[in-house]
Amino acid sequence: MRGNYKHGHFGTTTYRRWADMKRRCDTSTSNRKIYFDRGIKYCKKWATFEGFLEDMGECPSGYSLDRIDNDKGYTKLNCRWATPKEQARNRRSNTLLTHKGKSLTISEWSEITGIKRSTIAQRYYVYGWSVDRALSK
Repeated sequence: MRGNYKHGHFGTTTYRRWADMKRRCDTSTSNRKIYFDRGIKYCKKWATFEGFLEDMGECPSGYSLDRIDNDKGYTKLNCRWATPKEQARNRRSNTLLTHKGKSLTISEWSEITGIKRSTIAQRYYVYGWSVDRALSK
């Protein structure tokens, strides 16, 4: 009997998300500096697909596995199924601007203020404006 009959999920999106997570953490791929070298690991329970599936459930269509805190590993409390937009906004490379006690990405501030993302970025990075001024009309 082949291994894919064990749980019946081999080849599914959920299985691929789990296998990709393991590959990122276990091997020295092109992402070595992002995961392996930083010590990003997965919890013992997630060494098996069944343990992962029990904690995360099926992957919704169009979603992927996202670590809430990118400096921590893959665990039930630190992971979620996220849309591509959520994933993009949770990158370590994003700059968070804090305004009136809220820390958001430039893209999020753009949606809230109606000011183009590129305008906010230029005001902040190029002109050196304060966050308050960069986010003003």
